[in-house]
Amino acid sequence: MREQRGNLWTEIGLADALCITTNGIVKRDGSLVMGGGIALEAVKRYPGIQYTLGLIVKKYGNIPAIGTTDRGTSILSFPTKNDYKDLSDCFLISKSAQSIADMANRFNWKRVVMPRPGCGLGGLEWNDIKKILNPHFDDRFEIWTF
Repeated sequence: MREQRGNLWTEIGLADALCITTNGIVKRDGSLVMGGGIALEAVKRYPGIQYTLGLIVKKYGNIPAIGTTDRGTSILSFPTKNDYKDLSDCFLISKSAQSIADMANRFNWKRVVMPRPGCGLGGLEWNDIKKILNPHFDDRFEIWTF
């Protein structure tokens, strides 16, 4: 796992996958709650992604999933919370990291970029999260700080 600084959105078309941190709440209209942080940025860039991810969460649960693709980069959810009102959940972050590592192996992804999961609106400390991610992520994974 490598750490980077900058705007991870510049990696669209360069990385195989870009993760956006999400929660597991689906609204009545079928859309996933994506009202803050990188999730809100994703909705602004990819209108409709909240409905795609909402369908997946409703059908399969709060798991990582590809919401769309842009210039060859898969945009996928990285669940860190069950409810957007709560702090991020370390167990869920570990489970999501393992799932995304499995996806990287299955799809032969060489480069996956993401923000520090759970460390923005999730309220967790990077030093704690780094210890959770390390067993799951190798050098294909880049954690970006804006």
